[in-house]
Amino acid sequence: MAVIVPYVQTRYNLIENPIIESVLAAQKAILYSEIEKKTRHAKLYKVRRNELASSMWLRFGNIIPQDEARYCQLQDRNMFGAEKGMCQHCRERVKTVDHLATQCEKNVTSRLY
Repeated sequence: MAVIVPYVQTRYNLIENPIIESVLAAQKAILYSEIEKKTRHAKLYKVRRNELASSMWLRFGNIIPQDEARYCQLQDRNMFGAEKGMCQHCRERVKTVDHLATQCEKNVTSRLY
């Protein structure tokens, strides 16, 4: 226990002795800040700041919520490994999740909507 307390205080920038509630709040704050750094996740988690704007984006946006969830899942894992190939649809840009999900004009799924 003597090693855990200093680690938790350092990890979560806690000044006082950590109690469960303060550690949980600090963990949530760090997780949300990491999520907000990601392009697609940030849009999904706007509900914490402005609930109306977030639901309007999902209702009137060009991506259905199920597709948004899939894109967020793909962004989290390194789906292409070490290969840095060109987009197989447009052959103009480097193949990334962001490009395939939102920017590729010749992507098959973008023509379906």
